[in-house]
Amino acid sequence: MREPLGPVAVLIPWDSSLISTALKLAPALATGNTVVLKPSELAAASVVEFARRTADLEPDGVINVVTGFGPAAGAALVRSAAVSEIFGPVLVVESWRDEQDAIARANDTDYSLAAGVWTSDPGRAQRIAGELEAGTVWVNTWFDVPIGQPLGGIKHSGYGRELCAETLLEYSATKAMSTRLLRERPQLWG
Repeated sequence: MREPLGPVAVLIPWDSSLISTALKLAPALATGNTVVLKPSELAAASVVEFARRTADLEPDGVINVVTGFGPAAGAALVRSAAVSEIFGPVLVVESWRDEQDAIARANDTDYSLAAGVWTSDPGRAQRIAGELEAGTVWVNTWFDVPIGQPLGGIKHSGYGRELCAETLLEYSATKAMSTRLLRERPQLWG
C-alpha cells in the first residue's frame, strides 16, 4: 500500500516552465499530494496563469504558487537542496589524453542531469556510458527520450525520475498494514 507524502514543494526552472509544471504536478496529484509550486522569477507569469486557469479543476489549496526571487521566496521550501544549474544546450570541447582522462573530466562536476557520447565504436560507447556519472547518457543522439524511459539527474541535478511509472513512487511512501483474521495467535517458535 502506498500513501501521499503530503505537501510537495516543486521548484520550476525558467526554461520549459509549463512542461516542468505538468511533469511535476501530474504524478504528485495522481498520488494524492497537495503541491506548492515555486517558479523561477524569470518565468512566473506562465505558471501563475496555469494555476489560475486550472483552479476550478481541483479543490482549494491543492495547487499553490509562491512567487518571488529565488533565495527569499524559496528558502523555506528548500532548506538544503541545490537549485542552481546551467541549462543549455551547453557544449564543452576539451582535449584529453585517454578515455579515463575524458571520463574523469566529465564526472568532475556537482551537476549530472545528462551526458552524451559520440563514437562509431559501440563497445567504447557502452564502456564510457557505463562510467559516466549522469542520470541519462545518450549515445550518438541527444534528448531522445522514448515513452516510458526514466529521465532525471543525479548529484545536485535532482532526485528521482520523470516520464516513467517509477515517478509515482517518488511522490508516495510505502505503508505496511497487517491484519489478524484469526482469533488465536499462532505460535511462532517451538
